[in-house]
Amino acid sequence: MRSERPILGRLRQPAYTGKHRCWPCTTLNVVLAGAITVLVAAVVAVGVALVVFAGALAAIALRGYLVPGTPTLTRRLLPDWLRNAIHTDTDVGADGWERSANGADPADDSDDPISRLLEVGILRRASDGYELRPAVEDRIQQRLPWVPAAGVDEGVVGDLVDREPGEFDLVERGTPAVLVDGRIRRWPSEAAIHADLAIHQVLSSAIDQWEATSLDGRLAALAAVRSAFDRCPACGGALDRSEHVVETCCSRAVVWTLRCPDCEAVLRERSTADAGQSAAARSASA
Repeated sequence: MRSERPILGRLRQPAYTGKHRCWPCTTLNVVLAGAITVLVAAVVAVGVALVVFAGALAAIALRGYLVPGTPTLTRRLLPDWLRNAIHTDTDVGADGWERSANGADPADDSDDPISRLLEVGILRRASDGYELRPAVEDRIQQRLPWVPAAGVDEGVVGDLVDREPGEFDLVERGTPAVLVDGRIRRWPSEAAIHADLAIHQVLSSAIDQWEATSLDGRLAALAAVRSAFDRCPACGGALDRSEHVVETCCSRAVVWTLRCPDCEAVLRERSTADAGQSAAARSASA
Protein backbone atom coordinates (compact mmCIF):
# COMPACT_ATOMS: atom_id res chain seq x y z
CA MET A 1 0.00 0.00 0.00
CA ARG A 2 2.86 2.40 0.70
CA SER A 3 4.16 2.13 -2.86
CA GLU A 4 0.76 2.87 -4.45
CA ARG A 5 0.34 6.41 -3.15
CA PRO A 6 3.50 7.87 -4.74
CA ILE A 7 2.51 6.27 -8.05
CA LEU A 8 -1.00 7.71 -7.87
CA GLY A 9 0.47 11.03 -6.83
CA ARG A 10 2.65 11.12 -9.94
CA LEU A 11 -0.32 10.25 -12.17
CA ARG A 12 -2.72 12.76 -10.63
CA GLN A 13 -3.14 16.20 -12.21
CA PRO A 14 -4.19 18.64 -9.44
CA ALA A 15 -4.66 21.43 -12.00
CA TYR A 16 -7.57 19.54 -13.61
CA THR A 17 -9.03 17.56 -10.68
CA GLY A 18 -10.54 18.23 -7.29
CA LYS A 19 -11.83 21.80 -6.99
CA HIS A 20 -10.28 22.58 -10.38
CA ARG A 21 -12.17 19.82 -12.19
CA CYS A 22 -14.20 20.94 -15.20
CA TRP A 23 -17.39 18.86 -14.90
CA PRO A 24 -18.76 19.53 -18.42
CA CYS A 25 -15.44 18.35 -19.87
CA THR A 26 -15.37 15.39 -17.47
CA THR A 27 -18.82 14.40 -18.72
CA LEU A 28 -17.70 14.64 -22.34
CA ASN A 29 -14.67 12.48 -21.57
CA VAL A 30 -16.85 9.83 -19.89
CA VAL A 31 -19.12 9.79 -22.94
CA LEU A 32 -16.04 9.38 -25.14
CA ALA A 33 -14.84 6.53 -22.91
CA GLY A 34 -18.25 4.87 -23.29
CA ALA A 35 -18.10 5.16 -27.08
CA ILE A 36 -14.63 3.61 -27.16
CA THR A 37 -15.84 0.82 -24.86
CA VAL A 38 -18.75 -0.01 -27.16
CA LEU A 39 -16.41 -0.10 -30.15
CA VAL A 40 -13.94 -2.40 -28.38
CA ALA A 41 -16.78 -4.68 -27.28
CA ALA A 42 -18.03 -4.95 -30.85
CA VAL A 43 -14.61 -5.51 -32.44
CA VAL A 44 -12.68 -7.43 -29.75
CA ALA A 45 -14.55 -8.76 -26.71
CA VAL A 46 -16.80 -7.56 -23.88
CA GLY A 47 -14.25 -8.50 -21.24
CA VAL A 48 -11.55 -6.43 -22.90
CA ALA A 49 -14.00 -3.56 -23.31
CA LEU A 50 -14.74 -3.54 -19.57
CA VAL A 51 -11.02 -3.37 -18.80
CA VAL A 52 -10.67 -0.48 -21.25
CA PHE A 53 -13.62 1.34 -19.68
CA ALA A 54 -12.22 0.89 -16.16
CA GLY A 55 -8.85 2.23 -17.27
CA ALA A 56 -10.49 5.20 -18.99
CA LEU A 57 -12.47 6.10 -15.88
CA ALA A 58 -9.32 5.84 -13.76
CA ALA A 59 -7.50 8.19 -16.15
CA ILE A 60 -10.35 10.71 -16.02
CA ALA A 61 -10.52 10.49 -12.22
CA LEU A 62 -6.78 11.01 -11.77
CA ARG A 63 -6.00 13.40 -14.62
CA GLY A 64 -9.31 15.11 -15.39
CA TYR A 65 -9.32 14.01 -19.03
CA LEU A 66 -8.87 10.90 -21.18
CA VAL A 67 -7.06 11.88 -24.39
CA PRO A 68 -3.42 12.95 -23.77
CA GLY A 69 -2.91 16.62 -24.48
CA THR A 70 -6.61 17.40 -24.08
CA PRO A 71 -6.18 20.75 -22.26
CA THR A 72 -3.82 22.20 -24.87
CA LEU A 73 -5.71 20.73 -27.80
CA THR A 74 -9.05 21.94 -26.49
CA ARG A 75 -7.85 25.50 -25.99
CA ARG A 76 -6.34 25.58 -29.48
CA LEU A 77 -8.93 23.70 -31.52
CA LEU A 78 -12.32 24.00 -29.82
CA PRO A 79 -14.31 27.01 -31.16
CA ASP A 80 -15.18 29.67 -28.60
CA TRP A 81 -18.91 29.25 -29.21
CA LEU A 82 -18.69 25.54 -28.41
CA ARG A 83 -16.62 26.10 -25.27
CA ASN A 84 -19.13 28.72 -24.10
CA ALA A 85 -21.99 26.30 -24.78
CA ILE A 86 -20.29 23.60 -22.72
CA HIS A 87 -19.48 25.94 -19.83
CA THR A 88 -22.97 27.24 -19.09
CA ASP A 89 -22.08 27.55 -15.41
CA THR A 90 -18.78 27.99 -13.64
CA ASP A 91 -17.39 28.96 -10.26
CA VAL A 92 -15.44 31.77 -11.91
CA GLY A 93 -17.14 35.06 -11.14
CA ALA A 94 -19.56 33.63 -8.59
CA ASP A 95 -21.08 37.07 -8.09
CA GLY A 96 -23.86 36.87 -10.65
CA TRP A 97 -26.67 34.94 -12.33
CA GLU A 98 -26.68 31.17 -12.63
CA ARG A 99 -29.13 29.24 -14.79
CA SER A 100 -31.19 26.85 -12.66
CA ALA A 101 -32.88 23.65 -13.78
CA ASN A 102 -35.47 24.49 -16.46
CA GLY A 103 -34.66 28.15 -15.92
CA ALA A 104 -34.36 30.89 -18.47
CA ASP A 105 -31.12 31.95 -20.05
CA PRO A 106 -29.45 34.94 -18.37
CA ALA A 107 -30.79 38.16 -19.80
CA ASP A 108 -28.65 40.66 -21.67
CA ASP A 109 -27.03 42.78 -18.95
CA SER A 110 -25.25 45.03 -21.43
CA ASP A 111 -27.07 48.20 -20.27
CA ASP A 112 -24.48 50.32 -18.51
CA PRO A 113 -25.62 51.49 -15.05
CA ILE A 114 -22.55 53.71 -14.59
CA SER A 115 -23.90 56.69 -16.56
CA ARG A 116 -27.06 56.79 -14.51
CA LEU A 117 -25.16 56.53 -11.23
CA LEU A 118 -22.87 59.36 -12.33
CA GLU A 119 -25.85 61.47 -13.35
CA VAL A 120 -27.61 61.22 -9.98
CA GLY A 121 -24.39 61.83 -8.02
CA ILE A 122 -23.85 58.37 -6.53
CA LEU A 123 -20.55 57.99 -8.39
CA ARG A 124 -18.11 60.61 -9.61
CA ARG A 125 -15.45 60.64 -12.26
CA ALA A 126 -11.91 59.68 -11.27
CA SER A 127 -8.58 59.28 -13.03
CA ASP A 128 -9.16 55.53 -13.50
CA GLY A 129 -12.86 55.82 -14.38
CA TYR A 130 -15.23 56.38 -11.46
CA GLU A 131 -15.42 56.22 -7.69
CA LEU A 132 -18.05 56.32 -4.96
CA ARG A 133 -18.68 59.72 -3.45
CA PRO A 134 -17.54 59.71 0.22
CA ALA A 135 -20.82 61.21 1.41
CA VAL A 136 -22.76 58.44 -0.34
CA GLU A 137 -20.57 55.74 1.16
CA ASP A 138 -21.17 57.29 4.59
CA ARG A 139 -24.93 57.09 3.99
CA ILE A 140 -24.59 53.44 3.02
CA GLN A 141 -22.45 52.69 6.07
CA GLN A 142 -25.09 54.36 8.30
CA ARG A 143 -27.73 51.96 6.98
CA LEU A 144 -25.69 48.81 7.53
CA PRO A 145 -26.65 48.43 11.23
CA TRP A 146 -30.28 48.01 10.14
CA VAL A 147 -29.36 45.02 7.94
CA PRO A 148 -29.89 41.73 9.85
CA ALA A 149 -26.49 40.70 11.18
CA ALA A 150 -27.50 37.05 11.67
CA GLY A 151 -28.41 36.61 8.01
CA VAL A 152 -31.10 37.65 5.59
CA ASP A 153 -34.71 36.53 5.45
CA GLU A 154 -37.36 36.55 2.71
CA GLY A 155 -38.90 39.77 3.96
CA VAL A 156 -35.65 41.72 3.62
CA VAL A 157 -34.51 40.16 0.34
CA GLY A 158 -37.98 40.42 -1.18
CA ASP A 159 -37.75 44.21 -1.16
CA LEU A 160 -34.33 44.01 -2.83
CA VAL A 161 -35.46 41.73 -5.68
CA ASP A 162 -38.94 43.32 -5.88
CA ARG A 163 -40.79 40.07 -5.18
CA GLU A 164 -43.33 39.01 -2.58
CA PRO A 165 -42.55 36.10 -0.25
CA GLY A 166 -43.46 32.94 -2.15
CA GLU A 167 -42.39 34.42 -5.50
CA PHE A 168 -38.73 33.60 -4.82
CA ASP A 169 -36.68 31.24 -2.67
CA LEU A 170 -33.49 31.55 -0.63
CA VAL A 171 -31.26 28.69 -1.77
CA GLU A 172 -28.04 27.09 -0.52
CA ARG A 173 -24.96 27.80 -2.65
CA GLY A 174 -22.26 28.12 0.01
CA THR A 175 -22.79 31.89 -0.06
CA PRO A 176 -26.08 33.85 -0.06
CA ALA A 177 -28.25 33.05 -3.09
CA VAL A 178 -31.84 33.56 -4.19
CA LEU A 179 -33.91 31.78 -6.85
CA VAL A 180 -35.93 34.28 -8.89
CA ASP A 181 -37.81 33.51 -12.12
CA GLY A 182 -35.95 30.25 -12.67
CA ARG A 183 -32.52 31.81 -12.19
CA ILE A 184 -30.22 31.91 -9.17
CA ARG A 185 -28.51 35.10 -8.09
CA ARG A 186 -25.39 34.46 -5.99
CA TRP A 187 -23.45 36.87 -3.80
CA PRO A 188 -19.81 36.10 -2.90
CA SER A 189 -20.36 36.65 0.85
CA GLU A 190 -22.79 37.72 3.56
CA ALA A 191 -21.03 41.10 3.57
CA ALA A 192 -21.79 41.55 -0.15
CA ILE A 193 -25.54 41.00 0.15
CA HIS A 194 -25.65 43.13 3.34
CA ALA A 195 -23.95 45.90 1.35
CA ASP A 196 -26.50 45.56 -1.48
CA LEU A 197 -29.37 45.79 0.98
CA ALA A 198 -27.95 49.06 2.36
CA ILE A 199 -27.15 50.40 -1.14
CA HIS A 200 -30.70 49.54 -2.22
CA GLN A 201 -32.09 51.79 0.51
CA VAL A 202 -29.89 54.70 -0.62
CA LEU A 203 -30.66 54.29 -4.32
CA SER A 204 -34.39 54.02 -3.60
CA SER A 205 -34.35 57.64 -2.46
CA ALA A 206 -31.68 58.90 -4.89
CA ILE A 207 -32.94 57.54 -8.22
CA ASP A 208 -36.34 58.36 -9.69
CA GLN A 209 -38.23 55.29 -10.85
CA TRP A 210 -35.82 53.01 -8.97
CA GLU A 211 -38.73 50.74 -8.10
CA ALA A 212 -39.58 50.47 -11.81
CA THR A 213 -36.01 49.48 -12.76
CA SER A 214 -35.71 45.92 -14.05
CA LEU A 215 -34.25 43.35 -11.70
CA ASP A 216 -31.19 42.91 -13.93
CA GLY A 217 -30.64 46.66 -14.09
CA ARG A 218 -31.15 47.05 -10.36
CA LEU A 219 -28.66 44.32 -9.45
CA ALA A 220 -26.13 45.65 -11.97
CA ALA A 221 -26.34 49.09 -10.35
CA LEU A 222 -25.94 47.62 -6.86
CA ALA A 223 -22.87 45.65 -7.97
CA ALA A 224 -21.36 48.75 -9.60
CA VAL A 225 -21.70 50.74 -6.37
CA ARG A 226 -20.36 47.85 -4.30
CA SER A 227 -17.33 47.60 -6.63
CA ALA A 228 -16.44 51.20 -5.76
CA PHE A 229 -16.33 50.65 -1.98
CA ASP A 230 -13.16 51.64 -0.15
CA ARG A 231 -14.20 50.25 3.24
CA CYS A 232 -15.44 46.81 4.19
CA PRO A 233 -19.14 46.84 5.18
CA ALA A 234 -18.48 44.01 7.64
CA CYS A 235 -15.52 45.34 9.66
CA GLY A 236 -14.67 48.75 8.23
CA GLY A 237 -11.21 47.69 7.05
CA ALA A 238 -9.54 48.90 3.85
CA LEU A 239 -10.46 46.78 0.82
CA ASP A 240 -7.93 45.15 -1.50
CA ARG A 241 -8.36 44.91 -5.28
CA SER A 242 -6.50 42.12 -7.06
CA GLU A 243 -6.51 39.92 -10.15
CA HIS A 244 -5.63 36.25 -10.52
CA VAL A 245 -5.77 33.68 -13.28
CA VAL A 246 -8.14 30.71 -13.03
CA GLU A 247 -7.62 27.81 -15.42
CA THR A 248 -9.70 24.75 -16.22
CA CYS A 249 -8.76 22.01 -18.67
CA CYS A 250 -10.05 24.02 -21.62
CA SER A 251 -10.30 27.64 -20.54
CA ARG A 252 -8.38 30.44 -18.89
CA ALA A 253 -9.93 33.46 -17.19
CA VAL A 254 -8.70 36.47 -15.25
CA VAL A 255 -10.77 37.05 -12.11
CA TRP A 256 -10.92 40.49 -10.50
CA THR A 257 -11.58 40.35 -6.76
CA LEU A 258 -12.54 42.99 -4.21
CA ARG A 259 -11.97 41.63 -0.71
CA CYS A 260 -11.17 42.65 2.84
CA PRO A 261 -7.79 41.31 4.06
CA ASP A 262 -8.83 41.88 7.69
CA CYS A 263 -12.03 39.78 7.85
CA GLU A 264 -11.57 38.00 4.48
CA ALA A 265 -15.02 39.03 3.24
CA VAL A 266 -15.27 39.02 -0.57
CA LEU A 267 -17.26 41.98 -1.89
CA ARG A 268 -17.04 41.30 -5.61
CA GLU A 269 -15.67 38.76 -8.07
CA ARG A 270 -15.75 39.23 -11.83
CA SER A 271 -14.44 36.92 -14.50
CA THR A 272 -12.65 38.07 -17.67
CA ALA A 273 -15.80 38.92 -19.61
CA ASP A 274 -17.35 40.92 -16.76
CA ALA A 275 -14.06 42.68 -16.01
CA GLY A 276 -13.69 43.62 -19.68
CA GLN A 277 -17.19 45.04 -19.76
CA SER A 278 -16.51 47.02 -16.60
CA ALA A 279 -13.27 48.39 -18.00
CA ALA A 280 -15.12 49.52 -21.12
CA ALA A 281 -17.78 51.20 -19.01
CA ARG A 282 -15.16 52.99 -16.92
CA SER A 283 -13.32 54.13 -20.04
CA ALA A 284 -16.53 55.47 -21.55
CA SER A 285 -17.38 57.37 -18.40
CA ALA A 286 -13.92 58.80 -17.76
